[in-house]
Formats: sequence, structure tokens, C-alpha cells
Amino acid sequence: DLTLTNGASAVFTGNVTVNDLITASTATTITLNGSTNTFAAAMDFVNTGTVTLGNATGDQSTFASGLDFSGNAPLALQGTITTTNDAVTFGTGGVTLGAASAVATAGGLVTFEGLLNGGHNLTVTAAAGNVTFSGAVGGSTRLGTLNIVTAGDVTAGALTLAAFDQDAGTGTTTLGGAVDTNAAGGVVVANTNLAVNAAVTTTGNGVVTFTQSGTTTIAAAGNIISDGAVTITSVGGTTTSADVTTTRDVIEFASNTAVNADLTLNTTSGGAAGAAITFGGNITNGGANDLILVAGTGGAITVAGT
Repeated sequence: DLTLTNGASAVFTGNVTVNDLITASTATTITLNGSTNTFAAAMDFVNTGTVTLGNATGDQSTFASGLDFSGNAPLALQGTITTTNDAVTFGTGGVTLGAASAVATAGGLVTFEGLLNGGHNLTVTAAAGNVTFSGAVGGSTRLGTLNIVTAGDVTAGALTLAAFDQDAGTGTTTLGGAVDTNAAGGVVVANTNLAVNAAVTTTGNGVVTFTQSGTTTIAAAGNIISDGAVTITSVGGTTTSADVTTTRDVIEFASNTAVNADLTLNTTSGGAAGAAITFGGNITNGGANDLILVAGTGGAITVAGT
């Protein structure tokens, strides 16, 4: 074991391989700049000073028994954090990306208790582990692309980033805060169930693509304003109470859709010609709700079901 008891700072420029790095509840800043750092025991940074892991995208820090920041130290991350089915919890001090980075837990939980900032991409691979963003993402510096490769449940508040891309998920993804993207990747979620509880806005030709093997539920606060096509496919059906507006880009509800409030689908924000609006399944009305479809002078309206 390596124990840090006090001092203003501790800087490791080379690789570190130890059973455990034991820290103290002090304001010591800790910097690990090695390209390959390995810790066998469960690692807990109890210090309050900034922790730096890596100084380049390719740097690797392996925490074989998990990682915690119970001292709520801010983390400057450049590189990849890996565990073997153990949890990673970033404290309320937050995380700032200094380069494209990744977190991979092989099933362990991934929790961001504070803010997540930095104009770089972050990839999270949690297998069936839940991924939680308790603080705002990109609140002070817009993040790059946030890519969730695998996860169980994903829970997020406000997201301000280039793009949000979830490739797979075995549980429910809940977008609880406003989502704002400015790149063509837009907002793409492929998983089991999706709950959209706040507005989704894309610019920069960003698409909105929801693909669920279960259900998609969009609350009244979940209005979608998209600079790209909007496509929603839910094997278990879509329930929506929100408006959708695009800039002459198509809107498609590919599955059975329940309309639970008065709402408008409008493809003419970018011009009177509009674009097509398509329903690939049946439409049901949860009450005496108005469904207004505005496809412009050039957009066809198609309802494949009833």
C-alpha cells in the first residue's frame, strides 16, 4: 500500500501499480500522470483537493475493486477508468474532461454526483450497471458527445452537449432535464424503455431517434424541437403528451401511438414546404385530445393504422 498523509500536493509522473493508495481528509491535490496506473484494492479518494487521472486520451487507470470520491474532490479526467464489475462514484466536486475519456465497469454502477463539464467526448460502458448523472452535464462547458455503450437504467438531469448517443440498455432511460445538442448526432437512444420528462432541442442538423424494445413515454414537458428528422419506434408502443417541431424534417411515429394531450406535430419551422408526417401504427386518444398535423405544402401525411 501507498499512504499519503499530508502535503499540498502529490504528483506521480510515471506509472503507479499498488494494492491501495490511501489518502487523508486533507486539501492535498493528487496527480497521476502515468499512462498505466493499477490499483488492486477498492480506492477511495477522501481528500478534498483536485484529483487528476491521466494527461492524455490513451492513459489507463484500472481500479480492480472499484473507485469512490467520498471526499468530494473535483476530478480532472484525461483517459480511461476501468473496473471489473465494481462501482465508480464521482463525488459532488464534479468531473472536468481534459481530453476524450471513458469509464468502463463491466457491470458496476456509474454515478456522477456533481457536475460533468469539458468540451470532449465521454464514453460509458456499464454492461447491466445503472448510470446516473445527478448534476448537470455541460452546465458551464458544453460536453462533446456522451456515448452510453451499455447500461441498465440511465438517469440524467439537464444535458448540454454536442450529442447524446445511447447504443443499448436493459432498463429505463429517464431524461429528467432539458436536453440541448448542437451537432448532427443529435439525441439517439436505443434501449428497453424511455421516459422523456423535459424538452429536447437539437441544432446543427441534429436528429432525434428513439428506438425502444419496450415503451417510449413523452411527458407534456417533453416538447421536441429538432433541426433534423424525428423518428420514434417502440415495440411496446409510444405514449406522448408533447409537441414536435422540425425545420422541414420528417416526423415519424413508427409504432402504435397513444395521444394523451392536445398536441401539434409541425414540420414547417424551416419553411412552408414542410416535410412528411408518418404514423406507422394505430393512433389512440387518451381523451378528447386534439392532434394537429402541419406538414406544409410539400409534406405528405400518412397513417398506416387506424
